[in-house]
Amino acid sequence: MLRALLGSALVCIGGVAQELEQESASDTASTPPNTTEGEAGASVPQRRVSRTPLPGDIVGVLYHDGRRFQGMLIEQSDDAVRFSVSGVEIEVDLDDVERVYFIGTPMERYMELREGIADDDAAGLIDLARWLLANDLVELALLEARLALRAEPRNAEAMRLVHRLEVVNDLRKSDRDSAESSTDGAERTGRSEVPWASVPLLAPGQIQLLKVYEVDLADPPRVAIGRETVDRLLREHADHELIPNSDEGRAAFRDLSALEVLDVMFRVQARELYPEVEVIGHPRSFRIFRDEVLLAWLATSCASTACHGGGDAGGLQLVGGVPRSDEAVYTNFLILDRFRTSLGQPLIDYDRPESSLLVQFASPQEEVLWPHPEVAGWSPSPVSRNTRLRERTIAWIEAMYQPRPTYPIVYPPEPVQEAMSPGSEPPPPAPEPTPR
Repeated sequence: MLRALLGSALVCIGGVAQELEQESASDTASTPPNTTEGEAGASVPQRRVSRTPLPGDIVGVLYHDGRRFQGMLIEQSDDAVRFSVSGVEIEVDLDDVERVYFIGTPMERYMELREGIADDDAAGLIDLARWLLANDLVELALLEARLALRAEPRNAEAMRLVHRLEVVNDLRKSDRDSAESSTDGAERTGRSEVPWASVPLLAPGQIQLLKVYEVDLADPPRVAIGRETVDRLLREHADHELIPNSDEGRAAFRDLSALEVLDVMFRVQARELYPEVEVIGHPRSFRIFRDEVLLAWLATSCASTACHGGGDAGGLQLVGGVPRSDEAVYTNFLILDRFRTSLGQPLIDYDRPESSLLVQFASPQEEVLWPHPEVAGWSPSPVSRNTRLRERTIAWIEAMYQPRPTYPIVYPPEPVQEAMSPGSEPPPPAPEPTPR
């Protein structure tokens, strides 16, 4: 029965036993690639490192007869090992296996797999999304499935997978919302706070204001502006040359699209009216930040509980927990945007994106001018091993509105200064931004 179940869930590659006999005894030696399938479907090159497997890790199971499978470790005792393969739990007697060895964490395996898949490789992205779903990384799976659908808009398999993942993701979000609403003592006035957030979250009105300031009129999201707001614009800025002064002109102005009205708002700098503009969806720059920076690496490394998302975060504390929520996306952005080191350096250099400390800190430390400060428990981000992620992070910074606006948002707490590496000096200050 067990053999039949394993056979239906995985495909074992022949010749592994002979290959293993030729390996050195060192745990750091690499093994030849093999392939495991099932719902995951993606080719998974295996590697071995000196690390004891922990629950949640991707592990390899080597049988005495040479068969080798992989899955997510659930539990290991003195007598048996239990792991999950494509959602199917399997328990194996340790007497039947030669060893159980660590392959990587799900995020590490994802980073390695993603490195070899092009953005226009729909089939590869679909396989990767299935592998992510099988390893309970639903939000990343949805991101990759949407990229597959973008690469091939008529791909029926990608359509079905996106729909399925959206349903799963919505159900999980609903469960989280229910858990949050049932938690006692959650204050949601002014700035909202929820159990998974260790820092204050931006309120909905503040999030809307950030969206307005970052609208790209060349590639805009949907925008709605009420008639009363349009009338206020006509009345309160009547002396501006862009505002018509005749009844006929004002009547024509009221027939403009919301984006055309917003364009005029920006030009006359009617900032007092920005809070009355509703942006439906996200500006392009924030979509890139959410999908290609926050979800792709920031939330799983810098904003994790073991780093800047936990109690020992130091001066820079980010929102962890539910990285896709609007509160987490926009709060994390504002924290990064406003943070300054003890030497006055910003994390984001909008004039020279590749020099941004956010990029430098996440790069191979031997290759950068501004390495991450040496602090207890710190380890390099996945971005440091992934040129593609660094390029996307730089592309996000380049996509932010220029000249940089000054957001009229009061956000506590004030950032705490963080020390730089010994002997480092700050770059020249960026020019004063011109507000929108």
